[in-house]
Amino acid sequence: MAYQSHEWVQSRPLGRATLDLVTLYRRCSSAFPYQRQIKDHGKVLTKPFEGVQNSGYDNAQGDLIVRIGDIITTSSPQPGQPNNKYLVEGMLGQGSFGQVLKCLELRSYASFAVKVIKNLPAYARQAQFERRILHMLREHNPQNIRHVVRLEEDFIYHEHFCFVTELLGEDLYTTLKQGKFRGFSLTLISSIVQQILDACCLMAELGIVHCDLKPENILIDRCLPKIKVIDLGSAVFEQKLLYTYIQSRYYRSPEVLVGAPYNTQIDMWSVGCIAAELFLGHPLFPGQSEYDQICRITKMLGQFPAHMVKNGINFKKNFVEERNIGLGYRLLTLQEYGKLTQNFKPPKQYQYIGNSVDETIEGYAAKLLKENDRSGRGHSDRRPFIQFLHHVLQVDPKLRLTPKQAMQHPFITRQPFNPNWIPPSAMVRITVKFLHHHL
Repeated sequence: MAYQSHEWVQSRPLGRATLDLVTLYRRCSSAFPYQRQIKDHGKVLTKPFEGVQNSGYDNAQGDLIVRIGDIITTSSPQPGQPNNKYLVEGMLGQGSFGQVLKCLELRSYASFAVKVIKNLPAYARQAQFERRILHMLREHNPQNIRHVVRLEEDFIYHEHFCFVTELLGEDLYTTLKQGKFRGFSLTLISSIVQQILDACCLMAELGIVHCDLKPENILIDRCLPKIKVIDLGSAVFEQKLLYTYIQSRYYRSPEVLVGAPYNTQIDMWSVGCIAAELFLGHPLFPGQSEYDQICRITKMLGQFPAHMVKNGINFKKNFVEERNIGLGYRLLTLQEYGKLTQNFKPPKQYQYIGNSVDETIEGYAAKLLKENDRSGRGHSDRRPFIQFLHHVLQVDPKLRLTPKQAMQHPFITRQPFNPNWIPPSAMVRITVKFLHHHL
């Protein structure tokens, strides 16, 4: 059955009667006894909880002070329409942006996630940008089938931007953790990655760069393998690339690491890193610093292209010119980097990481065989998966698969392995914009 929006359901008589069933019963009889029990009513969820700003509504960090049982009320979108009221039931997450609350909408008695942005100028400006992106994604995904979180409504409450989205399940990192970081089967990985790629296709079509794809930002939609991509708080448009410090380090693309021009292809690098992690249970490139991250990528995939490195604003942080060698540059030695940064700590070594993608995947599969792992990964044909990783984890973004190309790879389509597979010739538009240096 196709997804129907909250607004569509409310426009039908049967929908209005069943969606607001409790309200309907109360209209019929004011004595209707149903009342939801609230556990820990009055418990403060926000830390610190002292109200020192915004007439006492906000703490020193600009967060709205929230308690279980509080009611967050929307402003009426049109005259004559009732305000929606959201009853706070708990905290889903906190971050530099603000808080995400689990709330109950009191007319429909449906649960939602409500993201409450900090009441600070920088976060308010970014929230306006996030709002524009969420509205655009909703407009181009009316049936809610493209594996991106759906915005239900947005409003301002006590000077805080609030985004109401569908309530989803746990994130993939938490799911990996619950499985003791042993990873998933290749069949499950193929299904999950296909859905992430579908979300990337939609974003790329609209010129949106997510900028923070990682397991924590991919949530289960009811049950695996259904997932959705969340958190557009760091997203930008290709035509307006404002930031240099983006992407979580383990999933940060080579072009961002060196400070070179970037586009939607940085999300495809993150997809490759996520796919490998879903198999291994641990990050493929667990760098302790940007320099360590570059070293790990170089060791496994080879040197960065000279044109990319030399166009990067971070050149002197990690490289040195050497005109007498082929590329015209080399990576700083560990001693040189330590002297430059006063950080002489040696990088951590991880037994599961080999010298190449093939060696890492096959080595972990051999380990699973020894341990009699029941997922079948030790016996399954890993060639399509390894080939897919090679195509997605290209250091040069111009050689990296686009989302549409990746959707046609045998690992995703589950067609027989083709050792001579090459990407389809029809390329998705790749517009490289030079980075505006706004730190």
